[in-house]
Amino acid sequence: MGIRGLTTYMHNQQQFFRNHRLCNTKLVIDGNSIKHFMFNHQTTDFVHGGDYDEIDQQINEFFQKLRMCNISPYVMLDGGFDPDDRKLNTTLRRKREQIRRNRVIARGGSEEIRPIFDNEVLKCRMRKLDIPFIVTEFEADYDMALLANDLDCPVLSRDSDFYVFPVKRGYIHMDYLDCNVKNKTNIRMGIIENYLECQIYYSQDLVCDHFPGLGDDGLSLLATLAGNDYVEPGTYDTIIQKAFNDNRRMKFEEMERLQTGRRLELCIEFLRIPYTIDEALNILFLSHGTNLNQKRAREKFEHYMEFYTLRSGSTPLRVFDFFHPRKSVTATPSDNIRSVDGREMPNWMLDRHRRGRIGNFELDVFVKRRVCLKTPVEETRMQGVFDSTRSIRQITYGIIVKGYPYSSKTTTPTTDHENDEAFNSYCDEEVSQPVTHTTQCWVDREEGDSDNKYSVEEYTREGEKLHRFLVKANLNVNSLSEVPVMSKYARKQVISMALDVDFDLLKPFSDKWRLLIGVLIFWMREGTSVPQIEHAKALISCIAVLSIKENLMKLRDLRFGRKSTRDNYQPYSLDNAISKMSISDLKHIYLSFFSFFRRIDRTKNPTNLSIVHIFQEFQAILKSVMSLNEFLMAPFPSINLTETYRGSFVYSLATELQSRGDQDEFLEEKFQRGSPVQVAVGAIQNAVFSSL
Repeated sequence: MGIRGLTTYMHNQQQFFRNHRLCNTKLVIDGNSIKHFMFNHQTTDFVHGGDYDEIDQQINEFFQKLRMCNISPYVMLDGGFDPDDRKLNTTLRRKREQIRRNRVIARGGSEEIRPIFDNEVLKCRMRKLDIPFIVTEFEADYDMALLANDLDCPVLSRDSDFYVFPVKRGYIHMDYLDCNVKNKTNIRMGIIENYLECQIYYSQDLVCDHFPGLGDDGLSLLATLAGNDYVEPGTYDTIIQKAFNDNRRMKFEEMERLQTGRRLELCIEFLRIPYTIDEALNILFLSHGTNLNQKRAREKFEHYMEFYTLRSGSTPLRVFDFFHPRKSVTATPSDNIRSVDGREMPNWMLDRHRRGRIGNFELDVFVKRRVCLKTPVEETRMQGVFDSTRSIRQITYGIIVKGYPYSSKTTTPTTDHENDEAFNSYCDEEVSQPVTHTTQCWVDREEGDSDNKYSVEEYTREGEKLHRFLVKANLNVNSLSEVPVMSKYARKQVISMALDVDFDLLKPFSDKWRLLIGVLIFWMREGTSVPQIEHAKALISCIAVLSIKENLMKLRDLRFGRKSTRDNYQPYSLDNAISKMSISDLKHIYLSFFSFFRRIDRTKNPTNLSIVHIFQEFQAILKSVMSLNEFLMAPFPSINLTETYRGSFVYSLATELQSRGDQDEFLEEKFQRGSPVQVAVGAIQNAVFSSL
């Protein structure tokens, strides 16, 4: 969430921030703020699709610094759409903003568009470090504030909502945290302690200074008046102006400030006057005609205020129980997590989502039958990078909705948007079969053909605009209830059907490589960006070099005694090939590709977004397949992205290969012609190209 203008206002109110040495404490962390921190405070390349090995390294360093200071992190990540659609408008507005940012990048500018796998890299690193984390069902802010109070610790985030939530141990804005570890001498304990310098904020300080009579409710009232991700800015402008005009203690000219974008300051100045929360609400809603209108308007306003009132047990997820070692962490069904057809989410699905195995994509399909596809860096004059993955998504849709068509008796009404015109403005055009956004969100599907009753609404980019489509589910699959009892082979066959690749023909390869080769074949065959041979060679080479890099990092302190992982039934295993080579030979191969690891200077070499787009499409396909694999309880091993993809590397190598007529000779020389790694790379290329 976020309150309009509050972050800027607070940054100019330094009297409310106290210098603090952060150490020897638990700390609730907003996972989204970590990803933002990586973009704004590091030098990682995001334009070319994501350098995941570097991102992983920076996330690792961040958590290691917390450990050095004896800080125990508890990370929380946002889930999917709220059932009542309270944040849908905000989500769509942000999607359009990301499309605009793509235009800026195309002109050589710098904008924050996070890579496709930012969430996966963060979760993978946290698992490796045994960092406790959870993905909440919906918006995480409320649960973060509750957990911080339960753990008696601060919150680290960059969300302005935490200026309002009454977090007892304070809120640390990510921009006010110095990640350089310092130390002090603890004279009483006789030890040297590490700490991180920061500035911490306590909501009570703001309450006491600005509106002491209102207490914590004053902050909730402020957040609602000013507008947030749930209440559109300007919703209560008329009420504020009327209150100012009628209250003789206010100057008439103050109303003009509302038109200059100073809504927040005006709200704060108004709230300094009343002495109780009832007095403030009475003044605000005095102008609402009849007593009945006043009552309805006030009840709706107080409902919005409830978003900021912390009450344990007020959400379906008791986060403290999830993290607490003495409690069972098995998910329990909740009446609040129901699909549009009235089903409760199965325990296995809910548990895997909370543990970060199943993404928000599947949650949104189940709860709302609606998804907003990612908008990564891409060439907006080409088809969206997720267009080619639609057939894969349709299989996921089929598993979730099979057996549950839309029915007017079971459809769950969504929020009745007060201004449908404003709501629809977030999409530029309704394409395919349009969705009618009324109180009964899915009424048009009842009137369409029977197949539409098994469709899912998608929001995605087309050209430079955001569009929405109805996508029919593929019902030639097992249903959701059957997934836990399917054999591993049967689950693999679902992925084989999605990619239209016979994995039995890839037996010489390990399961990990069968999945990757299947994705490469699908990309080369179905990609709308029409990838060429050199693009596939660049990708395969990237995976091989990153695997070598990862092995060298693990072995850098090892001089002898390395064990072979050879498997006679997998003669073309890259891991097998790497284990057969000496460390010096592996270093030689890695260094021969080192120039492709260098940061790309976009001022000297403008980015060709058409090439970036081709590799982004590969990532989109890989993400769709990895999501399906995890949804099917991982019949194939999870893919380590730090060993698989580095955007700047594949971009630079593909550009180099395009300029050469001796591509094969060039790569064979770098991989040491005849070496086990070169043979394995050649076998992977042959497996891909022979299937086209």
